[in-house]
Amino acid sequence: MAGQRSKGTLAYSGHARSQEMSSESNALSKRQRIEGPPHMASASADSFFAYILQCADGTLYIGRTSDLTERIIRHNEGRGAAWTSRRRPVKLVYNEPFPSELEATRRELQLKRWSLAKKLALINGASATLKSLAKRRTRN
Repeated sequence: MAGQRSKGTLAYSGHARSQEMSSESNALSKRQRIEGPPHMASASADSFFAYILQCADGTLYIGRTSDLTERIIRHNEGRGAAWTSRRRPVKLVYNEPFPSELEATRRELQLKRWSLAKKLALINGASATLKSLAKRRTRN
């Protein structure tokens, strides 16, 4: 699935699906909103990150890494994902630190399942919008 588009706006990397996280409501409490030049969240050597990049064409890319600074450099050098290598430069717009790779992977997969509107609400820190989009939809 690497480098494919979904709904014309989102990039997915090729990681296997895992169980859905149940702590979507905690997303804003952990988030690292990025404003201005790309800031990297500080973390210990054993930390991992789930992150969202905005590509030059406006699409979003979601990934995870243990070294956020190095990963952004790789993406912008064209040595990251195939998706981002064709859409440079990329800009870090959101990241969350996690104590384990498993937790970062789960969050990455959770974010990939979200709608574009929900991802943009997370990136922009619009908690009311995020909460309204998080409600389960019923079919009529």
